[in-house]
Amino acid sequence: MKLPKLPQWYSFYGITLACSFGFALFGIDTGLMSGVLANQQFKEQFDYPNDTIVGQITSSFDLGCFITAVAASIINNRWSRKSTVIIGCVIHIIGGIIQTASYGVPEFIVGRIIAGLGNGFITVAIPVWQSECTPAHVRGRMLGFLCLLNSLGGVLICWVNYGMKFVDSGVAWRFPVATQLLFSGATLIMAPFLGESPRWLLIKGRDEEARTVLAGLNNADPESDEIQALFTEIKYHVDHEEELAQSAKLKDLFNGKDRMKNLRRILLGASSQFMQQWGGINVILYYATVIYEDSLGFSNNMAYILTACNQMNYSLFLFIAAAFLVERVGRKPLMFWGLVVQGICFAVVAGSLSSGSKNAGIVAISFMFLYYSTFGTTWSLSPWLYPTEINSLQYRNTGAAIATATNWICNYIVVLITPSGIANIQWRYYLIYMVMNFAGAIGIYMYYEETAGLTLEEVDEFFEYGMRKRSFKEVIPGNFRKRKLVRDPAVPAHDKPEDEFVEDVKVEHINKV
Repeated sequence: MKLPKLPQWYSFYGITLACSFGFALFGIDTGLMSGVLANQQFKEQFDYPNDTIVGQITSSFDLGCFITAVAASIINNRWSRKSTVIIGCVIHIIGGIIQTASYGVPEFIVGRIIAGLGNGFITVAIPVWQSECTPAHVRGRMLGFLCLLNSLGGVLICWVNYGMKFVDSGVAWRFPVATQLLFSGATLIMAPFLGESPRWLLIKGRDEEARTVLAGLNNADPESDEIQALFTEIKYHVDHEEELAQSAKLKDLFNGKDRMKNLRRILLGASSQFMQQWGGINVILYYATVIYEDSLGFSNNMAYILTACNQMNYSLFLFIAAAFLVERVGRKPLMFWGLVVQGICFAVVAGSLSSGSKNAGIVAISFMFLYYSTFGTTWSLSPWLYPTEINSLQYRNTGAAIATATNWICNYIVVLITPSGIANIQWRYYLIYMVMNFAGAIGIYMYYEETAGLTLEEVDEFFEYGMRKRSFKEVIPGNFRKRKLVRDPAVPAHDKPEDEFVEDVKVEHINKV
């Protein structure tokens, strides 16, 4: 028996809300562990774990995410985006229950790995499901809403951690750990009633269902001219990519004969996740409370408060980016300038901590807040949006899975080595991330392409038919609006048109999914 679908007007927002709750899970985990690791009851329960054990406990969640990230692409293709999310939620709930009921390090780590396995499925499927069900002109904004709830989940759990630190029992850490179950449970309850990706339905030959879902997402009649035109365009590109896939061979990815340039697109998407993690965000997110207390000398109480306030600061700037910047400024300028400022922040933090003075500690705190603000404005959104936009339909799941797997393996390494890194080389550890940020900015400038304002099908056309030389204009905020793909209809498909910047082009957004 099929479950009833939600009313058409609710489908688009329902999918966004369900995805947001699911996407909040790893934001909750970062805020959760930041406070739990500093909780006295947690330390007593687990016999005051050393830096190595702390790294293993914290990073085990990321290891679970990595394990399922690649496998999730198979389920995502075969059983649908929505089904992958549901499976991930069930597994995550099991892991959360094990963590909450743990009395020793081994079972707590097992619970975190299982929860990570579920989150790996969720983080692969949700960006694809969301992007394929979202109009082009608000795609970045809607993914921004996902990331915003991710951040707000971190804010919530930070204050829960602060409140529970005054409880003199195991509830002080078990209750915050159990809080994550509310979010995976909410997604699990909502998802079965929501529509599937229309592009996935077309791939599976379920044309009428795809037409119905498109109508629901656009709040229009399935037989209207608007839906018919949209359906025809998407189906054309689905069929076109299937034709290319039938004639393509795996070796074509590597020998330059792939007209869609899929290998380059996969690497671009994956590298965005690589640079997000090696930009240093989880050095601070996971260990903020410990850093404030142990490295900067603040009291345990003040360390909790600073962590929560910084998380709120992060959420505020993420909201600004999602609401006002991501669709106006463009993806490439945000990523480029974000890395530049983040590199400066790590340089100042390292320099301040090297002096050891109280005033220098205040400077370090200020630039940690600036780092949070910058990351929230720039790199919180783009690495989750970019892989789903940049990859072709044929490789969108594979590209998203590889990008997500890259995120989690890098996350795992960073979170694992940070406690020992800070303990052993102290302020010098932050110089690693200064260098990585500056190097990443060069990579963004040299190799990245702008996807803002383009439908997913137009991105395909850009890579198939046109490329351009590098220009500093590409990292000027908002300059993507002057971009114009010049294509002569008489030019054969295998020839490349010119892609240039023009001085005055009126951009009109078409409400297309």
